[in-house]
Amino acid sequence: MAKNILTKIEANNLGPHLGLEDSFPMSKLKLGIFANNGTGKTFLSRAFRLIENNDAEHVNKILTINQSQGHFKLKISEQQENTTIHKTLSINFVKDQIAKIRNDTGYNFHVFNSDYVKENIEELKYQPSGEIEGYILGKTKIDLTKEKKKVELLVNEIQNGSKILVDAVKDAKKELDKQKINKGTKEYKFSARNVYDGDLDYVENKTYEYLVESNKVLSSTPDDLKDIQEIKYISKSDFLDFIETLLVTKYTKSEIAQSFKDNVLSKQDFVESGLKLLSNNLGNETECPFCEQLLMDEAIELIKRYNEYLEDSEARVNADIKKAINFINSFDKNLQADDTLFIRTKKVFDLNKKYIPSISDQELVEPNKIELSQNLTELKKLLGIKLNDIELQIKREEFEEHLGLIKKQVEEFDENESINNKIIKDYNLKKDNLKSEKLEINRRLCKAMYIKTRKEQKTLIDKIKSLNSEKKDLESEISNKESQERVSKKAKVLESLKKHLKNFFGNKYSIDDDFCFKFNKHTLTDNATDVLSDGEKSIVAFCHYLADVHKVVNRDEDYDKLFFVIDDPISSLDFHYVYAISQTIRNLHKTLDVERVRFIVMTHNLEFMSILIRNKIIDIPLMLANQKLLKLSRQLVMPYEEHLRDVYNVANGGKPSHTTPNSVRHVLETINKFEAPDKLLQDYCENNELLGDNEFIYSLMHDGSHGGVRSQIAYTDEMIQKGCNVLINFVKSKFEGRLSHKVCK
Repeated sequence: MAKNILTKIEANNLGPHLGLEDSFPMSKLKLGIFANNGTGKTFLSRAFRLIENNDAEHVNKILTINQSQGHFKLKISEQQENTTIHKTLSINFVKDQIAKIRNDTGYNFHVFNSDYVKENIEELKYQPSGEIEGYILGKTKIDLTKEKKKVELLVNEIQNGSKILVDAVKDAKKELDKQKINKGTKEYKFSARNVYDGDLDYVENKTYEYLVESNKVLSSTPDDLKDIQEIKYISKSDFLDFIETLLVTKYTKSEIAQSFKDNVLSKQDFVESGLKLLSNNLGNETECPFCEQLLMDEAIELIKRYNEYLEDSEARVNADIKKAINFINSFDKNLQADDTLFIRTKKVFDLNKKYIPSISDQELVEPNKIELSQNLTELKKLLGIKLNDIELQIKREEFEEHLGLIKKQVEEFDENESINNKIIKDYNLKKDNLKSEKLEINRRLCKAMYIKTRKEQKTLIDKIKSLNSEKKDLESEISNKESQERVSKKAKVLESLKKHLKNFFGNKYSIDDDFCFKFNKHTLTDNATDVLSDGEKSIVAFCHYLADVHKVVNRDEDYDKLFFVIDDPISSLDFHYVYAISQTIRNLHKTLDVERVRFIVMTHNLEFMSILIRNKIIDIPLMLANQKLLKLSRQLVMPYEEHLRDVYNVANGGKPSHTTPNSVRHVLETINKFEAPDKLLQDYCENNELLGDNEFIYSLMHDGSHGGVRSQIAYTDEMIQKGCNVLINFVKSKFEGRLSHKVCK
């Protein structure tokens, strides 16, 4: 068979393996590795076992002493037609950390070694655990070729559509790159998967093209762009409550003559101004502040009377009423001034906001204006009436509506001032921090591009989703048809465990449906460890391992992916158990009902290795020594066959040599050990009709294979040939297959 598989094993800082690296061709993935104790075969199995049991403790156990990190790799290159398929298992391990494992082989590795025995059966005192959950999905024997072909076509369509979508996103990123957007911006990192799923809750009211123009304007912002002054309206309501008080309060008139009061009232402002000037003209109190003439006694007396009047409460009330009238007269003008202030501020804002994209859409709010001319007129009339008669109380219903509307107008301007000044403050702040504004416009550009791309690719996205949905439904249909039968993993493990125990022990040891171990139908609870011999414990552990394989598969086809790594399963075993283990490994494909299995068997037992080779259980025998994996010679591992070949040649006319008696002895001892290990070789030969009838075969193999000086020849060539002929006939009678053309050539 052509050796179309090249297998390579590497190990660095793995136990004693500081730099193991060897490769070897083979036709089947069935390796046997012979290694003497201490050469590091167990470390190889422990590396594989990290796949099933990965933790820092196991990593530390396999690392070379004083090393902090290591590596293990299995690479399988298989030639199929004109293509080479590469499969790689790579394990990197660092001290005190779990291993980093990359398994691209497609195989499920199942490992048997001393660690497996200790952790899975020994610590349970050889009572298997029945706590097994899950099912193995089977396959119905139906033709799903058409459905699977349809899935392949759908997959191709989905992949083609996905490539178009990926390219569209790449083009979108190129457009964003033209805007010199930092690739580290969070919003820039949207992917084709995001575009497909629509899982980014981006909101942007402006188009990408609009924002590009805004970005250009932002880049052209003048360096001397000034702050916009905040709005400060002059229309206030402080005096309105005082007007209300003036109107509803009944004041007391003074006792000063009415004619005098009327005279003063008509020119009260003038009088007050003159008295103020006079009081400020220190040292010249007798000089008129207007005409600068000396004041006569009559004038001085009049000034005195003026002061008395102005100091009177009635005069003060009259003065307050006049102030109220003046407030009403100026209120409408103030409103107009405030309106002008708003218009002027708005013009400046509208001119400059274009430089700040994040607020370019904002507008200053125009204040609501109430028509108040009639209300102001009516209020002035009431104040005039009150001025003529301060004792008069104006009823609230006469002024309440007018005064309320005026107050409302002032409140409108106050609220408008607050709203607009927030916008103006935001503008001034962003103007002074254009770097932040640049970042914001970049984010908006990315969001807009994401939205644009999703919109442009909507038809493609819908198509891919439809194809995915169809593929999912078809795969579900296939899965349902393939998985119409399912088997409990627990039942499968139990069935397998019963079968293997019976194969090895017959009815001596068994297990019931509750996973209770039995000896001759007697249940063993805590004493299984005491009842089982060391060899029997090894067999029970191996049976458990073989049954345990059903826990690592989930579907029927997973059995085809199994790769067994078996490290010394024959510890403390008698020869017939060793042979049984070998045959069990050979028949694994039958046991699991698969076309083929893959395995690596490692041992330090040369006889076990010989059985694996002679029975063609392994495809290639290797020897681990001095950190090298070497091809193991058949002559070294199978002396029985070489000795049998020598005896066969002599029996068929070949010339005997000094080694012929030793070959006779070796063949008989091997058969004796295999067939009747409890009998001595002499008894075994005497009890056999063919061997017992030959008068010198027993003495020949003793005398001719032990040391001692020979003074003469004890046996002739004819005698030796006759003995060899008897031995060959004996082998034919029991193991005719051993005399195949390959052995006897």
